[in-house]
Amino acid sequence: MAKRSEHPRGAQRPSAAPRQDNAEALYQRAIGQLEAGKLDDGVQLLKKAISLRPDFVDAYGSLAVAYMHLDKWEDAAATLEYLLRLDPKDPVTHNLLSSAYVEMERLDDAIALLNQSLTLAPDDPEVYLELAGLYAETDQWEAALASAQKAISLLPDDPDAQWLLAGLLYHDEQVDAAIRACKRALELQPEHAEAALLLATALLDQGRFKESLDAGRRAIKINADDPRPHEIAGAALVGLEKFEEARKAAQTALAMDPNSGDAYGVLGQALMGEMQLDKAAEAFQHAVDIDPDNAMAYFGLGLTYAAADKVSEARKQLAILREREEDELADQLQAAIKMVEE
Repeated sequence: MAKRSEHPRGAQRPSAAPRQDNAEALYQRAIGQLEAGKLDDGVQLLKKAISLRPDFVDAYGSLAVAYMHLDKWEDAAATLEYLLRLDPKDPVTHNLLSSAYVEMERLDDAIALLNQSLTLAPDDPEVYLELAGLYAETDQWEAALASAQKAISLLPDDPDAQWLLAGLLYHDEQVDAAIRACKRALELQPEHAEAALLLATALLDQGRFKESLDAGRRAIKINADDPRPHEIAGAALVGLEKFEEARKAAQTALAMDPNSGDAYGVLGQALMGEMQLDKAAEAFQHAVDIDPDNAMAYFGLGLTYAAADKVSEARKQLAILREREEDELADQLQAAIKMVEE
């Protein structure tokens, strides 16, 4: 039997090089497991690789992504935060950590990280698009619009970027510009359902009912299972005084989404046009019950009562509109009530 002293020192204490090799081997096995969809096994192998090589940047990155696929956002964030300390100048890590923070509802932290990322990679349009969405979600509309416009300057032929810009322009009441952006998105991607829907909505706001109807029907053709374009098409048909078609469009939307206050509002307008006043009042009341902040529903309900000579009920809706400081709608309803009283 050999004496302990006869063993080389290296046989008792492995050198760093074999440990590095073992870490790399574990990493490669982990990647194979992840690619095969065996996320938990991959995570365990990555942890072993990191225990052998605590500065293994690629292993930390893969571990964080695996956690994200497993919806373990706190673990992903902790891993990425450590990785950021190892490599503070990697914009990809900033972006991944921002995504984790979004899932954790740490939106301000996510925004800060994306802005840091832009100092490292100033011309990344995807980061500007992500920032635009986060700014909008946190009601920072001016910053959102600026970010979207910067993204468009870098990525002018991206339909989603054009659609996002259109939505921000629409919110900013730049309706003509929003319409142009929607049309550009549809030129780039003719099957872009959201761009078609937004186009229909913006055209409806401008009273361009035939164009709105065409855009709404285009959105329906792209995705017939979405109730929203049926609602918009119905509203456009009301504007065109095609009340029976409007009623059917609203009923189609409600069959898909029975809790849509907007669809009940369109149904009420269509029934009013058909002079089915009791049913119209019922539809508007459903809209109010679903969304007590729906000023147009109170307005429609008031108009319906006025048309049915139920002045006291109409005045109740007028009082609600005044209380909510919806003065323009209130003035219109008051004028309708006055005409009935005369």
